[in-house]
Amino acid sequence: MSTVGNTALLPYGTVPSAPPIELPKVQEFKDDRTRNDKHFFHSEINQINEKYQKLIALANDTQMVYNAQYNFVPKVGFTYYLYWTGAHYLLSMIESWKWDKYQFVGAYELNSDNVWVKRDD
Repeated sequence: MSTVGNTALLPYGTVPSAPPIELPKVQEFKDDRTRNDKHFFHSEINQINEKYQKLIALANDTQMVYNAQYNFVPKVGFTYYLYWTGAHYLLSMIESWKWDKYQFVGAYELNSDNVWVKRDD
């Protein structure tokens, strides 16, 4: 098959004065993309680790509140107050600013998943 007549369709020059054929910079491409993907995976792993740590803290708080002593049935959506008596934890409906008999640990709300979520108030 002859290339005479259809040289304009070829992706490379056929005469000595044509621009040189430049090979793609594959290694540069790989190095650049490798840096980018390492950043992506590192960022994703950090996010997963942060979420894992929050989940562990939530599980520990939930277990601590469920193991506390209380004489009422907590209702979903209500905030309750956890105290340390010196011997055990005590869950109460009495706010921390109204009761200083025991050491206040934190305010917790029971959510619809039956998980105790610590409140900042």
